[in-house]
Amino acid sequence: MLSETSRKLLVKIGVSALVEQSGFYPCNEQKRMLAESMVTLFPSLKIKMGEENEGFEHFYDPVSHSGFIEMRLRNLRRKLHDDQRRYQSKRSRISDSSGVSITLELTAEGEEESIREWMTVIKRMKPSPENLNTIKVGMEKTYSNRRLWFANKSPTLKEIFE
Repeated sequence: MLSETSRKLLVKIGVSALVEQSGFYPCNEQKRMLAESMVTLFPSLKIKMGEENEGFEHFYDPVSHSGFIEMRLRNLRRKLHDDQRRYQSKRSRISDSSGVSITLELTAEGEEESIREWMTVIKRMKPSPENLNTIKVGMEKTYSNRRLWFANKSPTLKEIFE
């Protein structure tokens, strides 16, 4: 029987070997083979939850792309440099003089006017069941600007509520 610590170590070693062989983005078949081989080597790790389940899906589920192996790969990919990443983020990192670093989505020049309009709409609307959806959309559209304001200006609670 493997303990939780041993299982984590097994996943760590298996994923390290997979990354060494195939890089940080192995194909689904390779992840599935790793999961199947772990359950084959350690039958006590097999968890069968019905007829459609083969018992290795908690290590890697090819349908939902989740499991211990996929989680470990995602954690490894977080530490990659931009030139090592397969997929580039459409966000930029900005840090102010105090060293606080935040993430902002890049906005086009025409979008700034749209954001100002949304901020005006949000300020004037009183929350009610009828306009709750509009307020939510406005809050999503102005999220980046509010984060920048919080990070740079450190507003008081009164200023935030205004």
